[in-house]
Formats: sequence, structure tokens, C-alpha cells
Amino acid sequence: MTRAYKKIIAGGFGLALLLLSGVGAVSYLSVQKLIANKQLLEHTRQVLEEIDKTLDGIKEAETSRRAYIITGNDIYLKSYNADLETAKRSLKVVRELTDDNPHQQRRLDELEPMLAQRLAVLQVSIDLVKQKKSNQKNQIILTDRGNAIQQKVREKLSEMEQEERLLLQQRSAAINDSVRYTSILVAIGYFLSFSLLFLVYFQLKKQIRVSQLAEAELLKRTQMLDFANDTIIIFDLEDRIQYWNQGAARLYGWSKEEAVGKEIHELLQTVFPKPLESIKNECLRDVYWQGELRHTQRDGTQIIVESRWTSERDKQGKAVAFLEINYDITDRKRVEDVLRIGQERYALAVSSGQVGVWDWNIQTNQFYIDSNIKEALGYTDLDIPNTLETWYGLLHPDDREKAIAAIREHLQGLTPQYEMEHRRLHKDGSIRWFLSRGIAFQDANDRAFRMTGTDTDITDRKTAEIALSQREQELKTVLENTPDVISRLDRQIRYLYINPAITKETGIPAEAFIGKTLWELGFPQALVEQLEAPCQKVFATGEMNVVEFNSASPNGLKFYQARLVPEFALDTSVESVLIITRDITQRKQAEDALRELNNELTEINGALEAEIAERKEAERKLEQLTAELQRSNQELEQFAYVASHDLQEPLRAVTGYTELLLHDYQHLFDESAREYMGYIIDGSTRMRQLIQDLLAYSRVGTRGKEFVPADCNALLREALDRLQVAIAENNATITYDSLPTVMADKTQLVQLFQNLIGNAIKFHREMPPQVRISAELTDNKWLFSVRDNGIGIKDQYLDRIFEIFKRLHTRREFPGTGIGLAICKKIVERHGGNIWAESQLGVGTTFYFTIPSESSLPTEINLHD
Repeated sequence: MTRAYKKIIAGGFGLALLLLSGVGAVSYLSVQKLIANKQLLEHTRQVLEEIDKTLDGIKEAETSRRAYIITGNDIYLKSYNADLETAKRSLKVVRELTDDNPHQQRRLDELEPMLAQRLAVLQVSIDLVKQKKSNQKNQIILTDRGNAIQQKVREKLSEMEQEERLLLQQRSAAINDSVRYTSILVAIGYFLSFSLLFLVYFQLKKQIRVSQLAEAELLKRTQMLDFANDTIIIFDLEDRIQYWNQGAARLYGWSKEEAVGKEIHELLQTVFPKPLESIKNECLRDVYWQGELRHTQRDGTQIIVESRWTSERDKQGKAVAFLEINYDITDRKRVEDVLRIGQERYALAVSSGQVGVWDWNIQTNQFYIDSNIKEALGYTDLDIPNTLETWYGLLHPDDREKAIAAIREHLQGLTPQYEMEHRRLHKDGSIRWFLSRGIAFQDANDRAFRMTGTDTDITDRKTAEIALSQREQELKTVLENTPDVISRLDRQIRYLYINPAITKETGIPAEAFIGKTLWELGFPQALVEQLEAPCQKVFATGEMNVVEFNSASPNGLKFYQARLVPEFALDTSVESVLIITRDITQRKQAEDALRELNNELTEINGALEAEIAERKEAERKLEQLTAELQRSNQELEQFAYVASHDLQEPLRAVTGYTELLLHDYQHLFDESAREYMGYIIDGSTRMRQLIQDLLAYSRVGTRGKEFVPADCNALLREALDRLQVAIAENNATITYDSLPTVMADKTQLVQLFQNLIGNAIKFHREMPPQVRISAELTDNKWLFSVRDNGIGIKDQYLDRIFEIFKRLHTRREFPGTGIGLAICKKIVERHGGNIWAESQLGVGTTFYFTIPSESSLPTEINLHD
């Protein structure tokens, strides 16, 4: 190429590049402006999005408030607080985003007090529900007030949204104008640039024709080197490949077109025996270098070559390139390495005691056993002699005859060598496995005169093989008995294995699947397509895949889930796919049933919400009724106290004055008058006792003490102390078992024991009374019993005795008011239990009552009559 052509071409390219640079600069500035407008556009959209989030947050908070007011569920309260935080956070973001917009900031200043009022109304509504002061009227007032504020908030947010949408339209128009202006400038610049390049192209084309003629001559010369079998490469001083013959293409895998111009040592990943600069300096100094290099072929295979380098020089003697001729010696080096490794392994095995040597002179019957064999069996070199009998004797009895027969066959020339795995007996009685190999040497008459061999301890390997065999058998058992269908497929989607479970699913024997595809087995096209595509995906990606598919069966449509697991070869490629298929028909049916149930539940929920509203109204009425009942009970209690006090006072007066008359004026009254006065005193006394008993009966439910842990043993002893006089007068015997500790009113429990034991002493026969108290835990309740040997009660009166004022005997027979057992019943019922009696006339009576244990104790029951 002449200097003039070079100037023309350089000038044309320079001008074209200048124009392209100008176009690029204009394009860059336009793009920057476009990006800025785009950011403003995105900024406006973000403001709109945050405004929507603010509205949504307030709306969701209102919904959560209503749900909380209706249900009282704290979940909705948490949702309400979260929605409020969302609305506040979004409003804060809007303020930050519109910081450069004074109109929007002014609207936000007006909006925030409105929003605060709205949130305050919502909070008041929530607080009323929490404080249980809410009712329908105040909730409606708060809702109306909140809706009015909400309408103002929406109007203000709508004004902000309209202004942002106006900004969005203006910025979108600016972006469109910028794009149109940029496109016109770029089109003009590219037109001028390509026109100049087109002119330069014609000049280059003319010069290329001249160059082609020169290259044709050079091609003729290089073709001779291409047909050579040797690998011939020429690369310059910067290691760029200039020439690459067909031998190099065959050896390394890259064509000439792919290799020329590449950096040779980077392409071949050359590993040098010494630094590259040292090799180059040696070749430049001596013109020649030879050595071994390690190269990497195109497929990643590493090879070893014997390489010879020659430096090429120009007419002035200056080095310009290197000629490299390579010979592949990989196979030769591999054989050498195998031999070397084998020798090293043998030496290591012998030195580590894994391999022992034995030698047998057949003619003299001399036998040598290496110390490694003896040590492997727990013996020292001096423990056992070096004889053939010893060597045979160390064999396991079950393997001895087989080993002797194998040696005899080899000595007779029936086998090329002696080789056998057998067991030997260790000194401690255990068994060791050995691999024994040997070869016999024969004389000119083909008679064996010497035999040499090795014994290798393979116990660890055999143990592993046995364990592996057991695991394989266990795995086989699992595979053959699992209800899941387990199979393996190759890359052609042919079955390599399938377990017997497939027969149950399809009726086809498992053996019929081996080596065939689903197409060949005649499965429906839809089923094949559902499985084939996921398999191909696993082969392509090497990742596990899970698919679900269905198939028709005599019992209807069945659904399956298949797990496709890749199985990798040594080169990490997927060589097969393991498929575990499970019948999920029942699960699918359950899911369908669950969906139907969910639909039903949705309908039920609607009905429940209505029922909840009705129940809330009923609860409100019940609370009102309860308050009225408590007030009534308090009035009744006050009346009982006043009545008992006012009734006792005149009775005391009657009794006192009658006793004074009888004492001071006894001589004035005859016997009948004194008898009548006795009746008055006795009646007044009984009336006073009756009033006191009535007061005690009413106070069981109204003035009971708080339930505390009460030791029934201590309470029983306190009751017995109060009954000490009655026990002594009647010569009574009281026995009791160990009693539990219960949650109870201690005072009332003492009264309960006192009344029951007192009745047992009172209603006794001629013999001294005997009373026994016990307790046992039954159905999470303590069952107490008070058993006596008294007069007994007829069956028809067993329920009547617990009624107030119900007596079975006259006052002359047994004194009393008939209210003691009624008090007992009321005490037991206050403690959440029951009381009853079992009796046999003339034999005795047993009173039973229950008190809940601590784990099932109810809230204290208040009984008011």
C-alpha cells in the first residue's frame, strides 16, 4: 500500500470518527437530559404511589377498627396499628418527595392536622371498646365524624394527585421532544459518517486485490507445510500465532482460522519446565531449544509434547519469530507414570505390612514366610516356623482344601497363575482376609521347581464389601416393598430399572419396562408428554425437579407426584435420572374436600357474625340483669341481718321476763302455770335457735371467705375440738384417713365436718357411735365420705333430708331445727361439688360429698336465695 493511499484512508477514517464522535457527544448529552427527565417522571409516579398508599393505609385502618369493634379480637388491633404506621410513613415520604414543591408542601401542612383528627377519632373509638364503654350510638357518632374528616382528607389528597398528574404530563412531553431532537441529529451524523466510510471502502478494496496476489504466492509455499504430519507452529516475539498447520489442528482441535492471531501459550495453557523468558533467551542465543511441555487441547484434555523450538531471523539477522515443532508423547509418559506409581505402591505396601512375600522351593520343600504375613496374623517372626505346613495351617479350615487344590492346578499348568481370596486365623481367634497370588517357575522339562507369591491383607476391603452387600440387600428390600414406584431412565428416556410397585399400578410386569420408552410401552401420549419434558430438563440443568401428573385407571382418575433426581457420572454430567413416583390421589381428594369445606365455612362465618351480634346484645342484657340481681342480693342480705336482729330482741325479752316471773313469783303459780311458763321459755329458745340457723344458712353464700389452700386434716381436728363435749358424753369413736389439701373456705369446711360428724353422734343407736372419715381422688375430684353406725335412714327420705326444716324425727326424740344438712348442701355446692347419702336402716349411714381438685377448680360459685 502506497503512502498516498495510506493518507487518504487515514484522513477518511479520521473524519468519519470525528463525525461519529460528534454524534456520540450529542447523543450523550441528550441521553443525560432524557435520564434527568426520566428521573423526574419516576419521582412524580412515586409521589402518586405514596399518596395512594396513604389513602389505602387509612382505609385499611378503618376496616381493622370495625373488625375489632365487632369481634374484640386483638389480631385486628395489631392490624389497625400496622395500617396507621403505613399511612403515617407514606405521608412522611410524600412530604420528603415534594420538598421542592411549595404548593404541595402547603397542602400537606393543611392535610396533616386533618389526618391527625381522623386518627384521633379512630383511636377514641378503639379506646371505648378497650374500656368496654362502647355502644352503638357513640360508635355511629364517631363514625360520622370520621367520615366527614375523611372526605376532607380525600379532597386534599385529590388536589395533590391532580397537580402531580399535571407534572407527569408535562415531563412526559419533554421526554418525547428530547427523543425526537436526538433522533434527527443522530440520523444526520450517521449518514455523513457512513458516506465517508463507503468511499474509504472502495480504496481499500482496490488495495486488497494487490495484497491477494502476494498472499496467493505465500499460500503455495505454506501448503507444503500443512500436509506434514508433524505439529508445526510459528509465533512472533509477542507469542502471537502466525502459522498453524493441519497437524496442529488435528492435535489440539482448533482450526487455522481460530488459532492464527491468538496468544499461543494462553490458547494452549502451556506449562513450562522452567520460566518462559529463560527458554526464549536460550533459543535466541543457541538458535535451538528442546524439552517437554504440557498443553491443553480444545476439549480440556491435557497432553504432554516433546517440543523443539528454532528462532527465525530476518536479512539483518534480527530474530522475528519462533518455529515450534511438537510430538505427542502423552501415552508414553502415561505408561512411565503407571510403572513408576506401581513400583511406589508395591514398595509402600511391602513396607507398611499390607503385603507379605512367600517362597517355596519345591525340590527341597523349603518354605519362607515373610514377617509381614506373620505380623498381620498377630505373630512375631520367631513364634511360628517357616514351613509349608505352617502356611497351610494358618488357613481357615473351610478354605484350606480349596487353596491346596488351586495351587495343585497351577503346578500342573492348568492355570496361568495361582490367585485366590481366602481367610486366615489370627492369633487372637479372629479371622483376617487375604488375597494370595503366586506363580511357579518351570525347568526345561516343564516341571515346576519353585513357586513365589504374595499375600495381601484385604480384611478392610472385604469388611466394606460385606457391609456394602448388606446395604444393597436392605436397599433392594426397601425398593421391592415400597408402595412408591422407583425407576431410572437414561438420556434416551429408556428404563434402566423399575421396582415391582409398577405392576400394582399398571398390571405390567417390571421386566417388561427394561430397555423401553413410554412410547414403546404404549402409554397415552398425554402421560408421556407429562414425564418426558421434565426428564429432559433434569438432564439439561442437573437440578432436581418435582412434577405432578394424572392418569386414567379402572377406578377413575389417579394423581401422582414424581421427584426427578439427577444421577451424575464421574465427569459431573447427568447420566441418568432417578424417578420416585407416589400416588397422591387421596391427598388431592382431601384438598378438593378442604376447598369445599372452606366455601361452606365462609357461608357459616357470615351466619356466625350475625349470631355474634345477637349474642353481644344478649350479653349486654345479661350484664344489666346481673347488676340488678347483685343489688337485689345485697338488699336481701341486709334484710336478713336486720330481720334476725329485730326478731331475736323481743324473743330475748320474752324469755328473760318469763324466767324472772318463774324465779321471783314461783310461789304464786301452781304447777300448771309453771309448766306453761316452761313451754314459753322452751319455745322462745327454739325460736331464737331457728333464727340463728336461718341467718347462718343465708350467710353461706353471701359472707363466704375467699378460697385458699386448706389442709383438711387440720380443719377436721378443729371440728372435732368443737364436738369434744358431745364425743365424750356419747363415748364416740372418731377415726379418719389422711385427707388432702383443697382450695376452699376454711370456716365453711370446718362447719361442714362439724355438722356431718355431729349428726352421726346425735342419731346413734344404743351402742357407742363410731364415725370414720376418708377421701379419694376420682375423676379429678376429691370424694369425701363420713360413715357412721347410727340408726340409718329409709331410702325414700334420702333426698328429703337436705331440704330446709325437713325432719324425720320429733324434737323429743332428737333435738334440732332441721337446717344442718341444708347448710351442708349449700356449702358443698358453693365449692362446686355435690352431696348425697347412702343408708341402711338399723345399720348406719354414709354421707358423700365432692370437692374439685386444684387442676379442675371452678370459679367460686355465689349462691343467693
